[in-house]
Amino acid sequence: MRKSVISTLTKLLGKSDEISEGASSNTLELLSLTFNTEGEHSIHTVEALPEEVGQQAVSAISNLIESSGFDEKNETEKITKTITGIGKLSLVDKPARTKVEFGSSQINLVQAREYVSEIIGKSVQNDDSEITVPTGVFDKLDPVKRDLLGFVDVRLLKWNKNPHSHVSIPLNITGPVISVDLLDDSGKEMKIENLETPIQIKIPSNLAKTGEIECRFLNTKTNQWIKIGIERVKDGEYTICTTNHLSDFATFIANEEPPETDGFNANWLWLLLLLIPGIAVIGTVSALVIVCIKKKSRLRKDQTQYGSSANLHSNKKAKSSLFTTLFKKKNAPARQDSNVELLDVTTQI
Repeated sequence: MRKSVISTLTKLLGKSDEISEGASSNTLELLSLTFNTEGEHSIHTVEALPEEVGQQAVSAISNLIESSGFDEKNETEKITKTITGIGKLSLVDKPARTKVEFGSSQINLVQAREYVSEIIGKSVQNDDSEITVPTGVFDKLDPVKRDLLGFVDVRLLKWNKNPHSHVSIPLNITGPVISVDLLDDSGKEMKIENLETPIQIKIPSNLAKTGEIECRFLNTKTNQWIKIGIERVKDGEYTICTTNHLSDFATFIANEEPPETDGFNANWLWLLLLLIPGIAVIGTVSALVIVCIKKKSRLRKDQTQYGSSANLHSNKKAKSSLFTTLFKKKNAPARQDSNVELLDVTTQI
């Protein structure tokens, strides 16, 4: 089926530079149906794609991009899958240490087949872009599948026009977008992530300048360009970005805005770790102050009550003593004046 479609399609692709805007959607649909290998159980069950046909197909897609751009996310995905299929089909039944290269005004595709034992530390170039595969790149894979790997395909796709123009970005993109994937020997994409030793991606740009450029990858789940590390910048030529996974990468003019993250921001975690103990200390101190104030208030109240009670007891005692004195004076015998008595005696004589 694919062979007959390719035969018919080759005639159309021979005039790829004449594709009009009105026919672009139909052409893309035909290309997608022909070269999309996503439903294939194994790439080895299909016939190899002649390289000249692959080049014609890439040129046709480039002309579609140049005439129509990337209007919708679905269109970008369809073009990506088509190009992916072209790379896979071009290497069917090819030995390791083989690669195909397809260039055009809008896209450059390189797909290189390498032995697993030889790929570590190796660099694959596409025009002026490049990927360097680090030690431990396969460590996170299933051990059984990893042991069965004989060779892998490195796919490096350079987009001269941003294929994710539907995604809003706060910064100015400075050069091409680089898509990178590793495929197993069945043609399936390998999930490369959480690497301890980062992969290095070289992205060309004449705007590259130390301290004024940053690397980002596209998080397809959140539709955000997320900031990653930089290994080196050669002013006016390129930036080497570092990443622990594979995706689409680009460089941007740096600014002072904090980088976005895919659902997690370490700065917020540090802030919480600092705030929580502070809040606890403030709460503890506040509680101690309140307890001290209450105790002091209670002590003052007790002292006031004790003072009132003592004064009352003292007043009662004073009154009782006064009454006793008065009572004694009232019942005492009348006091006689001796001087008067002597006077009376003297008078009688």
